[in-house]
Amino acid sequence: MAATTDGLVISSSYDGGLNVWRANEGLRLRTLAEGSTAARVRVVATALTRDKLAVAAFSNGVFEVWDVQRGSRVNVVSAHEDEVEAVAVTENGLAVSASGGILKVWRLETGVLCHTLIGHTDKINAISVISDGLAISASDDGTLKVWSVQRGSLLHTLGDQTGSIKAVTVTARGLAISASGDGTLMVWEAATGRLLRALEGRAVRLRALAVVENEPDLGLAVVASENRLMVWEVGTGKLRHVLNAHADVVNALTPTVDGLVISASEDRTLKVWNPRDATLVGSFSVDHPLVAVAAAPDGSFVLAGDSGGYVHGLELPRPPPGSSRRA
Repeated sequence: MAATTDGLVISSSYDGGLNVWRANEGLRLRTLAEGSTAARVRVVATALTRDKLAVAAFSNGVFEVWDVQRGSRVNVVSAHEDEVEAVAVTENGLAVSASGGILKVWRLETGVLCHTLIGHTDKINAISVISDGLAISASDDGTLKVWSVQRGSLLHTLGDQTGSIKAVTVTARGLAISASGDGTLMVWEAATGRLLRALEGRAVRLRALAVVENEPDLGLAVVASENRLMVWEVGTGKLRHVLNAHADVVNALTPTVDGLVISASEDRTLKVWNPRDATLVGSFSVDHPLVAVAAAPDGSFVLAGDSGGYVHGLELPRPPPGSSRRA
């Protein structure tokens, strides 16, 4: 699932289906593509731009660009020979896609290839946009790389982690938080590549990574490690909480603007947490394992997708006017 700042969410299914939702109403606005059980390709990644262009990357190396407002397909781009493993978009209309160890930069509206970025020696697992001109990639080769997507050049290689790097996310303050296969987490100054600190302890078998930012001292990093949630202070590196959050593995996490974290699990529950004091705010059960989750930008509503193809809406509790969730 992917969301825009004004509350649109795009959901995708393995059978190639794409739907657009109004998150704060739980309302499906339109279907971009119908799914088919006979489909030979599946959706592997989605992204949404501020201009309401939806990008869906498929297992056959193709990605499609859709105008969400009109429900029309803008472009079909044969981006890679093999599966697209990650995709990210910038606010100025560029898409960055990854397959194997190669990144490509595309102009969304025209499908024109701008740059091919070569530098990784193994599969790329994640891409995150730092700013309109910069992106960071995480790879099984044990490195993070910071790229100028405008110029098509490598700026920095960040390689202090051991083993493959499975996830990276960039905060509004320009920090990159990376998680490696051996459970170590690092905090970097994304634009310069400078290592700031390692987070204490390890998150083995990482499933998802999220950052709560409306917090003093650089926020909180929340990691799903099997069925547990682990909460760190980004500014100090201190491990604050370890929660036995679910009865089965956590498949997805998302933060809210109010400082909550939503976890979606194989145990068929969606749970709402306050990561500051490790309290459970709410819980919601469905009939199938939950695989994806996205929150409305105003924190009022969450959409979660399950393995049965259903999308569920949940209204979130809001703090009273003038109050704060900070502990």
